Amino acid sequence: MSEKPGLKKKGSEADAGKVEGEGFSSISKGDFLLVDFIGRVKETNELFDVTVESVAKAEKVYSDKMVYRPRLVIAGEGWVVKGLDEEILKMKIPEEKTFELPPERAFGERDPKAIRVVPLREFKKQNINPYPGMRVRLGSVSATVKNVSSGRVTLDFNLPLAGKTIVYTVITRRKLVELADKVKALVQWRLEDVDFDEINVSVKDGELAIELPSSQYFKEGVQYSKKGISKDIYKYIPGISKVSFIESYLPDIGGTSSS
Repeated sequence: MSEKPGLKKKGSEADAGKVEGEGFSSISKGDFLLVDFIGRVKETNELFDVTVESVAKAEKVYSDKMVYRPRLVIAGEGWVVKGLDEEILKMKIPEEKTFELPPERAFGERDPKAIRVVPLREFKKQNINPYPGMRVRLGSVSATVKNVSSGRVTLDFNLPLAGKTIVYTVITRRKLVELADKVKALVQWRLEDVDFDEINVSVKDGELAIELPSSQYFKEGVQYSKKGISKDIYKYIPGISKVSFIESYLPDIGGTSSS
């Protein structure tokens, strides 16, 4: 029998969002939350979103390339689909609820006009061999390949879950209150393989300094991630006038190391 992914006993990580003796805490717009999700398509029971490792293993969808842990959500700010955003604002911490969301509150209705036919040669130019079910990107938008025949590729630009009724189990784990914790969560949202305790944060007179572990220094795309982190901080954390990233190189045993 797999472990139930619900709330743990007092004193566990799941309980970190409340203070001893304080009871359950409410959620307001703009709160930084750590939340677990288990999302299924109602019609097929297909599991399409899971942050709980035990559930992923029990459902045989576990991947060692995925990071399983509670996900950052800034309440009421559109970090999740509309219906989920609305329901989370009604929850407390910690709490577990299951919601059924019709298409208009989830990923939207299907639009028949979002089906397009593209010449196969356009894909060949990019050394892409399309096949049904493949996700491709054209310009700034993504599509699903529906059919390939007679030198033509039929593409569906609807979201993969458009038109589906979604059943979400949501487990609110923790509310982040300290500025450093909020910054670390924003960093971790952009750089999934970094742990909280690997990130150092300091702030003085509105100037924020972030030190990442040396393992991130030369990671592909890390400069774009830093830019995104900075934008997120300016948007969601008031009072910050400058964001800096610090790299430290120590003169020992060759290689880089953060101080």
